[in-house]
This record gives sequence, C-alpha cells and structure tokens, in this order.
Amino acid sequence: MKFNSENAYKYTEDLSFPRSPGSEGEKKARDYITDSFKHKELDVEIQEFKFSTFPLSVMARIFLLLLITMQIFMYICYDRNPLYSVLISFAVVSLIIASTKWRKNYHKLYNVPWKEKTSWNIIGRKIKEGASKNLIFLAHYDSKSQTLPAFWRATLFAAALGGSFFLIGITTIFAIYKILDWPVPLWDKSLLFYLCVITNIALILLQLNRSGNRSPGSLDNASGIGVLLELAKILPEEMNNTNLTFIATGAEEDGLCGAVKFMEEEGYKYDKEKTYFINFDGPGAEGNIIITSAYGIPPFHTGGLLTPLSLKIAKENDYPVTKGYIPLGAGLDQFPVSVYGFPVITVSSGKLFSKIIFAIHSEYDTMDLISRHALERSGNLCYRMALEIDRYF
Repeated sequence: MKFNSENAYKYTEDLSFPRSPGSEGEKKARDYITDSFKHKELDVEIQEFKFSTFPLSVMARIFLLLLITMQIFMYICYDRNPLYSVLISFAVVSLIIASTKWRKNYHKLYNVPWKEKTSWNIIGRKIKEGASKNLIFLAHYDSKSQTLPAFWRATLFAAALGGSFFLIGITTIFAIYKILDWPVPLWDKSLLFYLCVITNIALILLQLNRSGNRSPGSLDNASGIGVLLELAKILPEEMNNTNLTFIATGAEEDGLCGAVKFMEEEGYKYDKEKTYFINFDGPGAEGNIIITSAYGIPPFHTGGLLTPLSLKIAKENDYPVTKGYIPLGAGLDQFPVSVYGFPVITVSSGKLFSKIIFAIHSEYDTMDLISRHALERSGNLCYRMALEIDRYF
C-alpha cells in the first residue's frame, strides 16, 4: 500500500489552527487525533499528565541571566585579577556545554510547583502476535507563537553563542599573557568590552521572547501529525514481526513534556536492542529531507542504525537529504527518548534560506508552507524504513 500524500495533506489542513498547550485548540486537536486512531482500529490510550512550566519559563531565563553575570565578571576580573578571569572563562564554557545535553534528572523540574498545566499524549497501538520488535512513531500536536520570529531567535542564539566563545577565547589568551607578564595589545580592554556588550545584548533580547497562541502551526507540527496519521492507516497491514505504536505528544512546545512523560512511564517496557523511534517535526516543507540524529556540544549521536538506513533509502529513491544537527537553542522529542538509550531520529524537511525561518512559531505558519510532494517523500521514506525494519532487523 502506497503512502497517500493527499490524506496527509488533509490531516494537516484539518489541524491547522492555534493549539498551544492548555488551550481549547489543543483539546480540539486531541479529540481529532483520538477519533482518527479509533477509526484506524488502533488500540487507543489517552495518557493525561500534569506538568510545571518552570523549566522553560523560569530555569531557561535563570540560565541566561547567570551567563550574562558570569561574562560581566569575566570582563571585570580581566584587569583586576587575570587568573580569576581565566577560571570564570572555563566555568562559562562548562556551563554552556552542560546545557546542550538532555539528562534524565531534568525531568524532576517538571514537578516543581509553578503554573501547572494539563496535557495529553494520544497513543495508538497495533500489536502483532509473536512480534519481537517495536517501532514507535512520534509527532507533537501542539503549536505556539513567539514574540521573536525564528529567524531573529536563530540570529540572536548565533550571536550569543559565537560571541560567548569568542569572548572566552580572547579573554583567556590575553589573561594568560598578563599572568606571564607578556605584552598585550593596547586595545585589549576595548575589544573585550565590545564583545561583552554585543554578546550580552543578544542574551538580554532572548529574555524578552514570549510565547502565545496565534500560530496555526501547519508546518510545526500539523504536518508531522499528518504523516503520522497516514502511516497509522497503511502500516499495520504491512507489518508481520513488529509492534507499532503511534504517539501524538502533548506540550512539546512547553519543554518536550509529552515525550518526557511517555518515556518515564513506558520507556522501561521496551527492549533497547529491538525498539526504534522515529520522530516527525515539520516534515511538510518543500526542500531537502532533514534527518536529525545528533545534538549538543560535542555532538551526541542518537540514530544508531536508523541513520544509515534512512540515508540509504533516501539515496535509492533519489530524495534530496541532509543530515541535521542541533548544537543549542532548540528542542526535539527525540532528546528525552535518546537518554533512555533507544535509537531515535527526527524527520523534517525544508530549505535553510526560505520563508520558513520567518514563519515558524508565528501566525504565518499556514498551509501556504505545506507541500504535498514533501509530505509524500517524508512519509514514503519512513514507510520503507518500517518495512526494512520489519523484514531485516
């Protein structure tokens, strides 16, 4: 049975309305997906969960304020005590690197009493008698808008991250020169001052970013749900040796909360050697298929055998494909999955320099961004991956 992009497009269109976590739109999307799973004769479970918004709304801002403070002290100490400046530089680097890796103990922060919300994971299962393998598809169904468009958020993150590392590097070199009583340029303090100012302005502007409920979220991530629902329709009849699970995760935009909850409650039930996760996040835009299988600094690779399998199938079908990598500043549902030791990739699509980067998380994330061709390629890629896993893994 062939992946039908028209069906995926229709699902995407039906879900293209604002649906931020805790809104009536989220409940409407939940009910739509639940009905769709039931219509496809899947065993449906609605996993309700409560979560704190503390990690995203408070902890993230505390981290940025701490980074600003440490960089200011690094500049001040440069002239007064260069050794302290070097020590602070290493502390800042350690803090940035530590912040790029997801850890299980982060999950405790979702229990901190702070503006608690309720959301739901919608789980559809098709269990095959005697099957030893598990293939789990995920896509978040919530959306959000933000004060700063994606382009400016990315620009500010790049300025803050690049500026921080440049400031740290130059400060460390000049401070060591001063400790050794070697000559330093006359403009050393001026350079460090302007680097500190530019970097901290970028960090302060990121503090001003706020979330809302104006985005229809067609690409992010109604298109992911569209692909997931069509696969839920066609795959169960094709699989012989693999149990299928389809998860529409809630509250991804509030800190990957649905994926965190699923892994906490269900992760221990699966064999890490025979379970594979494929996440969809924005697979409906024209451009290259993007296979994200690494994140953090240095890169933490999460794909296992899924990465070469996806690239092989893309090549066989002449699909343009790019390997994705997220060093810092964005989150995907694959992060909490990966810390449990399961192979996981995220499938997206698009072009780097296009209107997408101005539309994500805004009222302009509409069906104008959605390509039937892109939906077909993303869906067919994962359909063929599922068949290979079922037959050969």
